[in-house]
Amino acid sequence: VYIGVGPEQNFTYAAVLQSRLAFVIDIRRQNMLLLLMYKALFDMSPNRADFVSNLFSRVRPATLDAKASAAELFAAYQNVKPDGDLLAKNQQAIKAYMSKHGYELSSEDLKNIENLLAVFSRGGLAINYGFESPLPAILQNPATYRQMMLTADITGRNSAFLASEENYLYVREMQRKNLIVPLVGDFAGPAVIRNVGRYLAERKATVGVFYISNVETYLDPSGAQRFYANVAELPVDSSSMFIRHILGNPARGLSWWRPGMTNVSTVAPMKEFIDAFKAGRRPTFAEIVRETKDPVVLGGLTR
Repeated sequence: VYIGVGPEQNFTYAAVLQSRLAFVIDIRRQNMLLLLMYKALFDMSPNRADFVSNLFSRVRPATLDAKASAAELFAAYQNVKPDGDLLAKNQQAIKAYMSKHGYELSSEDLKNIENLLAVFSRGGLAINYGFESPLPAILQNPATYRQMMLTADITGRNSAFLASEENYLYVREMQRKNLIVPLVGDFAGPAVIRNVGRYLAERKATVGVFYISNVETYLDPSGAQRFYANVAELPVDSSSMFIRHILGNPARGLSWWRPGMTNVSTVAPMKEFIDAFKAGRRPTFAEIVRETKDPVVLGGLTR
């Protein structure tokens, strides 16, 4: 089982990991609404080309083949203008989807979902996390949606959920079977992570990956320890892994940091951490970062 936080990067992880079930936990209700919007769009879109059309309110180019590469897919939409009629049609279709499936959403929730789709229409393929945000940007030149869908890893492989029809259809099937579950909750709170843990334990399931992004940097020391106590209640095995995204200055605490690194994704064994926590260790985030091993060296690759 996969557990994550934030928006669509979770679809990529679920596809690559071939997850059987995914929970996405975020303290922001709007993140849950965004994921419900995505859920409706997956249902409405039998293939990637239709999905991009519906997400960004661009009429699908007639010549676009469903077998197109990610680069071809996004190149085809690069100069297509937003279509107001398609936006309005999809906004109504998403509302109908929510009503049909009995989601108990307020009128304000539904209005927020309408607004979210409109933002994607205005932002287009170049939308990034700071687009039309009321909060000041914390990153210089944040990645665009198009860049995220076209970026390859160190081996040259693009694993994004829109990189291939296979990845997209895997996530779409999870969505249609209600296997990607968005939850509103606090990582340091008393309920959501522990409730997920109980649910999994009752079904003899284990967490394969917990993508915690940079949540730890938002928690004060006591909040971080409450979060770690919650994690200690999750069912894991020796293969279970954390994925962290360590931003900016905290990344300098990595023993293998070098100039030029800014934001670094890392992996770390969950069971090893949980065993140490249950034995009484209470590490700080700085200690966790400092002790994180270099996954590239471990994998026998060179940078």
